[in-house]
Amino acid sequence: MAEQQEGNGEQWRREKVDIICSALQWLNREDVEEYVKDCKDENEVETLFSMLSEGLSNIEKQPNQAPNDDCDVSSPLPEEGATAVKTENVEEFVNVITGEEIGVVELQLIEMFPEVDPEYIKKRCTETQGDSDFLAALISELLDQQDGGGLETLQQILRGISLDEDQDSRTYECAICCSDNLSRDRMGTCQRSQHHLFCLECIGRYVGEEMGQGRVRFRCLNPDCGAEILEETLWMVTKNTVYASLLVKRQLEEVLKAKIEGLEACPFCDFMAVLDQGNTVFTCMKCKRNSCRLCKKPDHLPEECEDIREKTAARTHLENEMAEAMIRECSNCKKRFIKLDGCNKMTCLLGAMMCYICRQPVANYDHFNYDPAVDEDPSKCPLWKDSDTIHRSEISKAAEAVKRTMNPGENLPNDPTVGIL
Repeated sequence: MAEQQEGNGEQWRREKVDIICSALQWLNREDVEEYVKDCKDENEVETLFSMLSEGLSNIEKQPNQAPNDDCDVSSPLPEEGATAVKTENVEEFVNVITGEEIGVVELQLIEMFPEVDPEYIKKRCTETQGDSDFLAALISELLDQQDGGGLETLQQILRGISLDEDQDSRTYECAICCSDNLSRDRMGTCQRSQHHLFCLECIGRYVGEEMGQGRVRFRCLNPDCGAEILEETLWMVTKNTVYASLLVKRQLEEVLKAKIEGLEACPFCDFMAVLDQGNTVFTCMKCKRNSCRLCKKPDHLPEECEDIREKTAARTHLENEMAEAMIRECSNCKKRFIKLDGCNKMTCLLGAMMCYICRQPVANYDHFNYDPAVDEDPSKCPLWKDSDTIHRSEISKAAEAVKRTMNPGENLPNDPTVGIL
C-alpha cells in the first residue's frame, strides 16, 4: 500500500512539473522538479506557479538555450577583462530598461546588430523577460561579437532609446474596446511583438469564445499577426483549472498528431491507450466504459456494427416521426410551432386563425365547444384541453404507426417509445 501511494505521489508531481514547464518554458525542468518535490497539495503548487510566473527574486529563472549557427547561445556574464567603461555603459543601459520597453530594445538591437539573425535577437529578448542580469549578458554577448566599435555601438543604443522619466505613469489604450488609461499589467500581448497590446478583458472574452469552439490555440488579436497569444497572458485571463485543462488538451492534440500505431481514444472522455489490433473493444481505465473501436459506439458485441447502424437509423426515423406528430404548421405563413398552454384557437402574427386540435383554419369561436358539460356537439373541438395530453396522444399514435412497419420483435438501442407505448 505504501509503495502504491508513493507511486501515485510521483505521478502527481510529474503531472504538475509538465504543466509548469509547458507554461513557463524558460525554466529548467530539473529545478522545477526540485521545487515541486516540496509541495504537498494543489494550493502549494498554485503558489509556486505564481511565484515562478512573476519571477520573484527567490526563484531562479532559466532561459531556454536554442542552438544557432552564427551566435553562441550561452548567456555569459561580462568577462572579467572587459573595460570598466564598457561594463559601466552596459549597467547604465540595463538600469533604464523595464519589461514594458523590451519591444523597443528588441527593435534597437536588431538595428544596431544587423549581422546577427533578427529571429535570434527576438527570441533572446523574449527569454530575458525583463531580467536585468540576462539582459546584460545578452548585450555583452552581442557587443563581444562586434569587430571593434562595441562601445560606440552601445553608446548609439543609449542615445537612440527615449524612455519616460516616470515609467509607472505610462498608460495604454486597447485596440479592441478603445479603453484608455490602462496600466501595463492590465494589458496582454502575443509571442511576436510587444506592441500588439490589448486589455486582458478583451483577450479573456476572445479566449473564452475560442475555447467554446473547441480550440486550444489562440492567435493574436491583431489581424495581420499570425503569432499566438503569449503564454503568460493566457494564464492571466483563465482560471487555474481551465488553464490546466487547456494544457492537457494540447498534449492530447500533440499525441494524436504523432499518429502512433494502435493508439485509441475513449469516445466518452480524454483517456488514451495503445491497444493490440485484434482487440475490437476499448475498455477505458478512467471512465470505466466499454466502447467499440470500429464505430466508436458503446460496446454492442456480439452484434455487428452494421446492425447497430441500421438500428440507430431506425430509431432516428422513429424519433423524427414522434416529434413531427406534435408540430403544427400555419396554413397561411407556413410557420411551424407547438403550443405550450392557452386555448386551442391559434392566431398567426399575420391574422390567420386555426384550430390546434384538428389543425384546420377557423373564422371565429363557433368552431369550438366552450363547455363540454353543456354543449355535447361532437362536431366541435374543445376550446380548452391540456397540451401535454394532446401531445402524448399524438406521439403514441405516431410511434404505433412506425412500429407496425418494423420487423416484429426488433429491439432498438435506447428505444424512445419506452414508457409511451
